[in-house]
Amino acid sequence: MALTGFSNESFKRLVSFIRVVNDEELSKFSYRDQWLQEAELDKPSIQEWSDSNIQSKIQECASFRKGIVNIFYEGSTVPILSRTLPLFELKKLSFSKLNFEVEAMIDTLVRYKEKGSYSGKQRNNPETVIGNHLTEMEISFESGDLDKLKENAFVEKRTMDFIIPNRKDP
Repeated sequence: MALTGFSNESFKRLVSFIRVVNDEELSKFSYRDQWLQEAELDKPSIQEWSDSNIQSKIQECASFRKGIVNIFYEGSTVPILSRTLPLFELKKLSFSKLNFEVEAMIDTLVRYKEKGSYSGKQRNNPETVIGNHLTEMEISFESGDLDKLKENAFVEKRTMDFIIPNRKDP
């Protein structure tokens, strides 16, 4: 993944996408029907697989390995991926990256640098954009800790970016 500039998070989301979307061409290309459990084929879970789950699947299942290799070598040619993935990510799924072509390596370095610069700018920050939209739409919200989540869902206290309409009545 380091050669392509594809992040771990993006990779896990791609695996989830392949698991959940029932696209005939993507299924053949990724060997999905050979590595996904029968129960998940009928009713896929949207829960993202952990790193250890993916690592185990790679070690134990040749079909999964072949599918992942196909995605990294020629994923940009799969119509549903080219329609769904942002061009920024799609360009990372090609043979040229893994063939160490100089132009592809420079592309990876530039994209990696620009993505960090772009996402780091406050005006491009998703929380800023959403907050601006909520304010424009005159929808009240608060930010901060949501203790009610811990009381009712038995999870750690979470700091939320948007609590609509407020902490007392989320």
